Amino acid sequence: MRKVSQMTRNRLVYIIAAVCVLGAVLFIVGSPPSSANIASAAEGAHGYVVLNDSNFARETAGKLVFIDFYADWCPPCVAFAPVFAAVSAEVQDGFFVKVDVDDSPKVSAQFGIQFIPYIVAVKDGKVLAQFQERRTAESYAAWCREQMRKQDP
Repeated sequence: MRKVSQMTRNRLVYIIAAVCVLGAVLFIVGSPPSSANIASAAEGAHGYVVLNDSNFARETAGKLVFIDFYADWCPPCVAFAPVFAAVSAEVQDGFFVKVDVDDSPKVSAQFGIQFIPYIVAVKDGKVLAQFQERRTAESYAAWCREQMRKQDP
């Protein structure tokens, strides 16, 4: 039987740890986006607006707003982008907004962003609910509709 060196054992431990972390990230993020969602997002077939520090307050005042706080360098944000685009096109009664945390430090500070993606329903500057379910188009669309029903008198 061949002896395995300590360095080889350490490498195996690191590889196993990396695979476990990758599996956890994929579980949290959910299933990979479908090619149909990616294609519609790429064609600009979405129903959201991108806001920043200069226009956020004006554009969202008095409205129920579904916000995706994101960054371009964030892999889970990139994975959720096609889901957000698909749902914003599907749920046409909702007002969907994306806010790049790097380009909007004041809005990010206002909401105390500590992690991204931070996906919330907001009205009058107050967070009503945070989306924490599996990040699929079906679950996000259902969550958005539920938030709209709660706000409809």
